[in-house]
Amino acid sequence: MYRKNLVITVVLFCVVQLSFAQRGRGYNRMEQIQAERIAFFTERMALTPGEAKVFWPVYNELSGKREKIFIERRTLADNFRNSRESLSEKEVESMADKFIDLQSQESRLAEEYHKKFKSILPAGKVMILYNTENEFRNYLLRRLSGGGRGQGPIQREAPDL
Repeated sequence: MYRKNLVITVVLFCVVQLSFAQRGRGYNRMEQIQAERIAFFTERMALTPGEAKVFWPVYNELSGKREKIFIERRTLADNFRNSRESLSEKEVESMADKFIDLQSQESRLAEEYHKKFKSILPAGKVMILYNTENEFRNYLLRRLSGGGRGQGPIQREAPDL
């Protein structure tokens, strides 16, 4: 019962935030996805209010750093794709080295935040987090491909652990 009330509270909070966003500066799809992410993760991970309070700032910090690496990698790939005919072998080698460096940065980030998550959550919830990230990504991909259109609220499934 307590967990159900927590999920309902988080979802209502997200809905209120979205309604203010719609009135204020127009509807923002990224805000909707973020609200869905909060509800999805909170429910799947069964976060207590105390855990959620410490988890979300750390997770949001990680997400911001991941996003920066993703943008750098995408920019690098776009630059290569758009100018590969005119690049020297040395420039291509430098781009390839940078690409691998970005992958290494992402790995180091995963290690750093794995330690942080273990310090604020039980190990089981850390593993559920990793599983939930993949589930949420798949959920979004299904929605974007049309498979999730009009399906209503997120359905709870048991974690695959």
